[in-house]
Amino acid sequence: MATEKGINITIRGFIPIDPHDLKGHRAKLDAVVEAEGGKLEALTEAGLRVEEFRADPVTRRGKTDAAEGSDSKSE
Repeated sequence: MATEKGINITIRGFIPIDPHDLKGHRAKLDAVVEAEGGKLEALTEAGLRVEEFRADPVTRRGKTDAAEGSDSKSE
């Protein structure tokens, strides 16, 4: 089976909010939504404090291998 090597990245952080500042609170929520869509720089603009950062090397089965394996079982 073919495998792929990569780096598994885990980031845990905290964005301080003030619920009494509705405009600022909304801007930080919008930044989180943007980050979920791939715009990670929005988190730094929102004041993200990184509490934990891990980068671990990993080896995983390739995505195409799983599909090929299921096809060969059905034959």
